[in-house]
Amino acid sequence: MNLNMSMIRSYLARYDTESNIQDDERSIHGMRFLSSGRGQSSREYVYIGQAGDYLKDPEYADALILANGKNHILCRGSDYEELLNDVLSAFDYFNALDEKLMKAAATGRPLAEMLERLGEVLRKPLLVFGIDGTLLAGCRLNELANAKLRKSIKQQGSLGAELIGGYFTDKTGVVQHDLSDFAQATYDPDGEIAISRYLNHNDERIGFIMCFPHDESLIELAVSIEEAFAPYLAQAAEFTGALSPYQSQHLALTDLVNGKPIAEKTRERLIETVGYDKSYYLICVKSLAVRNRTQRLLLATEVEKSPAMCLSCEIEDAVAFLSSEGAVEELVSQIARRFDVKSAAIGISMPMADVAQTPTAWRQALFSCDSSTEPGVRYCRDLALPFLMRTLMNEPTTPDLLHPALSTLAAYDADTHSDLLATIVSYVASGCSQAECSRQLHIHLNTLKYRLKRICELTGIDFKDQDELFYLRLSVALLPDDATQAAREPRLQAER
Repeated sequence: MNLNMSMIRSYLARYDTESNIQDDERSIHGMRFLSSGRGQSSREYVYIGQAGDYLKDPEYADALILANGKNHILCRGSDYEELLNDVLSAFDYFNALDEKLMKAAATGRPLAEMLERLGEVLRKPLLVFGIDGTLLAGCRLNELANAKLRKSIKQQGSLGAELIGGYFTDKTGVVQHDLSDFAQATYDPDGEIAISRYLNHNDERIGFIMCFPHDESLIELAVSIEEAFAPYLAQAAEFTGALSPYQSQHLALTDLVNGKPIAEKTRERLIETVGYDKSYYLICVKSLAVRNRTQRLLLATEVEKSPAMCLSCEIEDAVAFLSSEGAVEELVSQIARRFDVKSAAIGISMPMADVAQTPTAWRQALFSCDSSTEPGVRYCRDLALPFLMRTLMNEPTTPDLLHPALSTLAAYDADTHSDLLATIVSYVASGCSQAECSRQLHIHLNTLKYRLKRICELTGIDFKDQDELFYLRLSVALLPDDATQAAREPRLQAER
């Protein structure tokens, strides 16, 4: 990892040092030697050598110096080789720390475990809060000088609403009403220093970190620690665990889609994010042109920032969007605009009354998305029935399982040249309305009643039995096309 001068200075705490650090970028990844008459030329290196080769002041002639840009650290009475080895050890130390935290984050280790390692570097109070101000983990809490904060944590386990906005100021006394996405130094009314910043996951603020260096000279180090290691902390178990109330909403949506449980508090935050409504939708988007994962996620982020309230997550090669019923049309429009509807497949689920139905809604959206190889917007409600009917029609056993009345009437019609199969098909299609059926068949109502009576005598059908009526309707819908066509065209009488 890249270091800055504050991090190197902290590692050299046992030396008698004097430093001037003005622009503390975390850009140093190696060391070079400082030679007489030549200044350091790159911010990517820390240069080590005799101070007299860097500073003209004779007072520092016998001192060693570490230089980087406008920054330098003077070490008096130091052994050159020993200092050289310690600077090299600083790189090893911070790289090892970076690797340990990276592994801890990758496996979702607890925050307390990570803070313990960071506390060894900072040696000052370091705290991580949930987005609601609840203390999730901390180290060196007994060293907190801020009495109000210490009391709030002890009594409530929380930072407290009164301490979040308007309590801290910058160095000039201007009130800081909110935290930021980068580490910054603020001060409490008693002058206590607090370095704070949000913890983010996929552009979502999930918590925040605060450290209290107590000393102005440690501000840059504390800022560096937060900037360098905050991304790891955001991957801790407290933010990624499926049943954690502080879980990222993007991770929570991913878990929901995959059928995993989430905390009730997280579920409420999901609904609040997309807006309260009577029903919700899932939308599946697959770009047929954009195969780059990063670009796909950037497009999803753009959609999230649009006026349509939604939340997204990545599922394999697709992006899922959760939306309320009231926002779904605008959301589809935003998705089509950014992903380009001419090169993207967009599938919309049926409405769900609760986000707990997300796994089913995702299967519906995915089915709609994959129902064609062509781009376009497809609604599950328009595809479900045709899909079910097509599936049943293609099942080899389906003809054998149709209502037996149909084959009975077909055989009777063939022997008697009657129209009973056509009659029952029309009767079912008309919603069992005798008036509508007689009009469609162009026969008198009494004729229809006679035919229906004859049908009941031949087949034993009870049109008042709802289960049998459903079975009959489904069977009529599944009749082969040729049989349906023949049944719907009344036979010509033999004498005609």
